[in-house]
Amino acid sequence: MKAYSELYIEAAQRTLGYMLQYAVYDLRMDLTTFYRQFTGSRIAYGFGQGEPKYTVGMSGIELAREVIYLTTGEYIDTKPEYFMDKTPEYWAGWAVAYYEWFTATAFDRIDEVVPIAEIRDMYNPYHEADITKFVDEMDRRMAERSSAAWKI
Repeated sequence: MKAYSELYIEAAQRTLGYMLQYAVYDLRMDLTTFYRQFTGSRIAYGFGQGEPKYTVGMSGIELAREVIYLTTGEYIDTKPEYFMDKTPEYWAGWAVAYYEWFTATAFDRIDEVVPIAEIRDMYNPYHEADITKFVDEMDRRMAERSSAAWKI
């Protein structure tokens, strides 16, 4: 069962996409470092549970600032730059939000198996494909790596 209605997934995807884009491009943070702050915060859990405050109630910029505040105590007010095109980091957030919603797999579990930098590197060729192609590839990687871990 999905944590929230399909009516909200596009907005949730945009929020996570802009969150990563803002953290990487405007705040000059390392993608993996910031994403681990996100997955280690209560925000990732709330987002995954469909809490409207996180999925549709905040912009990606507000969400990034909240992650930083909750994990470091630092208040960030850096103004965002606006990009004409979506960045690979935006796409990674957009795609992982969908995958988390579609599979009900927690963000931190996804990251343990397929790290966010690897998802970003899937930008080509998946950013122009239907999202189901990305889901199929993620399912393949998750299954392959999860079964390999059991064999150790």
